[in-house]
Amino acid sequence: MAKKFTPPINYTSRDFSSIKNSLIEYAKKYYPNTSNDFNEASFGALMVDMVSYVGDIMSFYLDYQASESFLDTAIEFDNIVRLSKQLGYRYDPEVTAYGTVAIFIKVPANTSGLGPDENYIPILKKNTRLQSTTGVSFILTDDIDFKNSENQVLVSDVDSTTGNPTFYAIKAYGEVVSGDIGYVEFSAGDFTPFPRYQLQTPGLAEIISVTDSDGNEYYEVEYLSQDVIYMDIPNTNVEDRTFVPSILKPVSAKRRFVVDKVGNDVFLQFGQGTSSDAIIENDDKLDPNNVAIKMNAKPYVSNTSFDPTVLVKNSNLGVAPENTTLRVIYRANLTDNINVGVNGVTLITNPIFAFENPETLSDTAMQSVMTTAEISNEEPIVGVVNLPAADEVKIRARNSFAAQNRAVTQRDYISLVHNMPPRFGSVRRAAIMQDKDSFKRNLNLYVVSTGLDGTLLQTQRKIKVNLKNWLSQFKMINDTVDIVDANIINLGISYTALGERNVNKNDLLQSINDALSDKFSEAPQIGESFFITDVYNVINETPGVVDAMEVEIFQQSGVYYSDYLIDLENYTSPDGRFIKIPSNAIWEIKFIGNDIKGKIV
Repeated sequence: MAKKFTPPINYTSRDFSSIKNSLIEYAKKYYPNTSNDFNEASFGALMVDMVSYVGDIMSFYLDYQASESFLDTAIEFDNIVRLSKQLGYRYDPEVTAYGTVAIFIKVPANTSGLGPDENYIPILKKNTRLQSTTGVSFILTDDIDFKNSENQVLVSDVDSTTGNPTFYAIKAYGEVVSGDIGYVEFSAGDFTPFPRYQLQTPGLAEIISVTDSDGNEYYEVEYLSQDVIYMDIPNTNVEDRTFVPSILKPVSAKRRFVVDKVGNDVFLQFGQGTSSDAIIENDDKLDPNNVAIKMNAKPYVSNTSFDPTVLVKNSNLGVAPENTTLRVIYRANLTDNINVGVNGVTLITNPIFAFENPETLSDTAMQSVMTTAEISNEEPIVGVVNLPAADEVKIRARNSFAAQNRAVTQRDYISLVHNMPPRFGSVRRAAIMQDKDSFKRNLNLYVVSTGLDGTLLQTQRKIKVNLKNWLSQFKMINDTVDIVDANIINLGISYTALGERNVNKNDLLQSINDALSDKFSEAPQIGESFFITDVYNVINETPGVVDAMEVEIFQQSGVYYSDYLIDLENYTSPDGRFIKIPSNAIWEIKFIGNDIKGKIV
């Protein structure tokens, strides 16, 4: 019996045309008597076209799936986010606005009239809800004690007869965060390993707390193998609390969860341990000496690695809730635009006041104090105006992976700046460099944020404080970091262009301005030069332009511009190609309609 011949297959045919040609060639060669009519109207051509069509589609999707499996070649944004998560970068589309508000109250004078009656000076409690004129909700993040000596106290009202003060106005500051507080409950039945619950809450910014009906608290961790969290405990030691305001205390996170965001869906993922595992785990196991280096029965040490977030060393990945009711308290942004300008926050929707001894005070007087409360914000309250695009997410993910949760190189610091959780505020651009005037390892971190209209703005003080605390976890112990505002240079462009004969000058002028606007709309990096040649190129590439005859770069100043000025002539390269921007500054064309001026001849 003759051995059946297996014809070779061309695996390089991937598109419609090549697959079709291969099929026709194959049929003519191995089945010459069966089908030899491949004209466009023939049945054989129909079958070949259908098979080629299917092969082309399958080839496309195979290539597509392969491309979407790698960060460099991925196109879909959701896939880029998933791949970035594997490298340690956490993209959070829910931005948060974080800022400071000033709150005023009027307190009756004491019997001597020389100051406010301290009995009627209240505390405005945490979680008090505020609202802006545009309908954005805010939450007070900490208690405001109006008895604090740093508060401003002024005479508000005086007796018309005696001239003695009758009321004092007290001004205090508090930190607020955008959003409103809500809650949702889940019923947990019999034990199930790794239970997963979906939160169907639009605009969810963060999980505040998770507790069950038995009073147990569940802690959010970065990954389920993390069995220790570090709590911020106020330092009560009077001698050193000025320099050390708080203490980090390791706490066993027996019950824990991770937040998994898939597109617009938010899931809470718990571990696989039972309630009996929580009894076995004791806080006395948190001694690093007991778990840092394990020799077991070996007379030598083979692994000296130590993770301060993994001290309990169990394998159940946390206790899963069972036969209980979970109560999840969250914060969500209910409006799309959470940014507020100066004096935009004006309303206290549910003031939570507390007096020291309310039972001994007059209800009328206490009510009078509470009704006098007024609020305003002296600085804009802004979050991230422009979320990072796909290419920027890729860059941040690579830098995040390279940083490995430590700050050694310049890239490490920049990556960690952008990895700070959005609820603590955000910066648009950052640059770090060594302070040449310092004798120690002092670093200057220059930052700049984005305002309501997308233009550059100096970063708020509170965000810089949060950023400094955030970086302190990762920086080298002998490094000191000063966070400084980057200087903003507001540039303007004046040009003259030669247009084609019979061209509409107004239309051409608008086209050039639109092209320049697109070119310079994205914020540059701090210290990045401004290339004058880019202006020439944009003008010359605009249809209807014969030549860019003259381009002048000037610096804008005034009420709505930065007051930082440089001598542009000294900073322009000898060949006139670019303007060298100082390493601690960033350029911007702030108002396109006003800062770009052109003429068509």
